[in-house]
Amino acid sequence: MTAHPLTIRIGEWIVGRRGPESGAVVLDRRRVYILPTVPGLVFGAAMLVLLIGSINYSLQLGYVLTFLVTSMAIVGMHTTHANLAQIVLRGIRVEPVFAGDVAVFELTASNPTTVDRFALRFAFIDPAAQPRWFSLRAKRVMAMPSVSTEVPARGDRSLGVPLPAPARGRLPAPRIVIETRFPFGLWRAWAYLTPALTAMVYPAPEV
Repeated sequence: MTAHPLTIRIGEWIVGRRGPESGAVVLDRRRVYILPTVPGLVFGAAMLVLLIGSINYSLQLGYVLTFLVTSMAIVGMHTTHANLAQIVLRGIRVEPVFAGDVAVFELTASNPTTVDRFALRFAFIDPAAQPRWFSLRAKRVMAMPSVSTEVPARGDRSLGVPLPAPARGRLPAPRIVIETRFPFGLWRAWAYLTPALTAMVYPAPEV
């Protein structure tokens, strides 16, 4: 079912593009996805229990606390999504490396808005380690090296996303996931980017 045409089309629709993207790429709101984290789900369950208890015992202060804290979480959801939206990304270059080293893909993140962006995390997705869809035996995605940065208002930041290069040859950049959990960690917003960069991996020299 992983290779089913419908599954492939759904994956391409989620990514939004059919291959590497060159030039400036704007992470508009249609490209930014958001879901609650595990602490966010626990928080929601706690608020539900608090609401049921307030209804059962007619606790006026319980209502105030429940709706106040829940409204803060909803505002935090908007802040988490806005912390990633409208960021402009550009793939710059990648230096050649030897087999067994780590290739660093240089990107530029620009912030055209008047609001600072905090706790942005960039990491490659290993295609060989991705779990298969609809598989009960799917393994978790292996952790890839990541880098975090902050982008000031009306400013930009240069960063290098590391990628292991185990074999010689050309190493095209796989998909990058950009995520943030700012400010409360209750929500996770993420977007995808496939930069049009290819690293040249030379054979490792003999000792």
